[in-house]
Amino acid sequence: MAIRRAAAKGIVKAATGLRGFDEMSGGGLPCGRVSVVIGGAGSGKTIFALQTLANAARDRGEPGIFVAFEESADKIMANAASFGWNLQRLANRGLFFIDARLPVEAVQSGGFELTGMLASIGERARLMGARWVAFDAIDVLLDLLPDATARRREISRLQEWNERSNLTCIVTARTGEASSRMAPAYTYMAYMTDCAIQLGRRETDSIVTRLLTILKYRGSPHAENSVPYLIGARGFAAYPMPAFTGGYKVLRQRVSTGVARLDTLLGGGLIRGTVTLLTGEPGTAKTTLSGRFVEAACQRGERALYVCFDESGAEIVRNLTSVGIELGPYQQSGRLRIEGLVSRARSSDAVFADILAAIEENRPRAVVLDPLSALGKQGNDMNAADIAFRIVQECKLRGVTLYLTSLLSESDPVAGSTSLRVSTLADTWIHLSYLVRSGERNRAIAIVKSRGKAHSNQVRELVLSSAGITLENVYSEEGEVLMGTMRTQREAGAAEKRRYATQEVARERERLEGAVGQLAARIGEQRIELKARRRELAVNARTAEDTSLRNLQERDNTSILRLADHPESKKSGK
Repeated sequence: MAIRRAAAKGIVKAATGLRGFDEMSGGGLPCGRVSVVIGGAGSGKTIFALQTLANAARDRGEPGIFVAFEESADKIMANAASFGWNLQRLANRGLFFIDARLPVEAVQSGGFELTGMLASIGERARLMGARWVAFDAIDVLLDLLPDATARRREISRLQEWNERSNLTCIVTARTGEASSRMAPAYTYMAYMTDCAIQLGRRETDSIVTRLLTILKYRGSPHAENSVPYLIGARGFAAYPMPAFTGGYKVLRQRVSTGVARLDTLLGGGLIRGTVTLLTGEPGTAKTTLSGRFVEAACQRGERALYVCFDESGAEIVRNLTSVGIELGPYQQSGRLRIEGLVSRARSSDAVFADILAAIEENRPRAVVLDPLSALGKQGNDMNAADIAFRIVQECKLRGVTLYLTSLLSESDPVAGSTSLRVSTLADTWIHLSYLVRSGERNRAIAIVKSRGKAHSNQVRELVLSSAGITLENVYSEEGEVLMGTMRTQREAGAAEKRRYATQEVARERERLEGAVGQLAARIGEQRIELKARRRELAVNARTAEDTSLRNLQERDNTSILRLADHPESKKSGK
């Protein structure tokens, strides 16, 4: 038997295999002791007990005996056939059914004891090596006893027999029809047994939520809060709130939002495995950005899941084609799964179970919930907020990048936040808004926060067209933000001014270049003239030197002719 020993008290526990319950109980039911499951009509008591025995027989080879006081074995197996447990096969391999119903014509006269029946069951358990036994709807039998004292005596007898048999025992009993509490005649059972489990229901605004509560568990810590549970295609499943955070896949890889400029504003895109929240009024393009996100994931070869509320997947696929987003081919190939759910059709717990099942079956790398605020319509906001937290946790545990959208009517996203308070869980918060001016309504996008990475604090205009999604710079003039036609007109005017200024600069450049050319030409002419003057000067200098030499020669010659100075006398020094 799959057992778990509680470290503090030494309680040995037998796993039930029921989703969520073993987590709540710290390992399962007390091994070798009696546990009682109480609940109203249709609460799932029989399913709880039968599924536990089926899991033990099928998964761990632990035989069990199922004793039915209200329905026949054939009927029980027929009712459970839709869960896929294959009870007919298990009936031949360790799961034995005992039909303990009394004939309808039976009349009780005097008292009776369970001794004979328990002895017969004990012998059967010994022969087949049973480890489990379940007494389903035992209150039907106990109703035949005359008073509460006799009923308590038989329950004590069952406990003593079970201790000797060392079987893990489950007893189911009904509650009063008008409440989720045990019928007054059987309140003692919760006190006498070692573990008491209550299956009840809560109705809020016509939305029903099933709740499981562990009323007591002797010798062992356990979850004390009521936990939602469902009876779905696979049977009984509870969904407890985790007591601690942690265990998340902390990744560093970046993934694209599908919009290049938005990736730039986010410092390179989103971190894989994180949660992004898109908030805004209706029509601000939350669905469009979500559709582009899953399209980009599919283009990377990843599987994606798109969960939409109050709108069919076919409508979303059709509408997104108007902005160049084509999801149809990926949906047909199976890479993209679109689940359309109707708000208020079921409780938020049932919606969570469906989403979780789709994640487990499809194993996506990217998930969109559009809009998450629809969960607030399915029961109270507190329960919906719990479901939102569980969805976030399940995606983070799997390293799934999650996109959430939520309606937000406040113009200030920080002041408005969201009704589910999921903004505190989001790693990246992108707010979409409108700017209405001069008869136009234009979309704006801003990043409120983005944990773990640098990001822009600027507002951008979000433009949707047949070519896709475009982020434009917001035009600011004298402290006033302009978008749409006014932005286009002002940008066109500014562009015209820039063109005029450019032309003026070109003309001035041309004038200056002409002046420079003329000056350079004059400078060239002057250089030529300067060179000529320098040549003239050089010629003049040579002419002057030649003239001086000739004059000197002529003077000397004249002196000689005049015998004023004889050359020979110069040589002799006389």
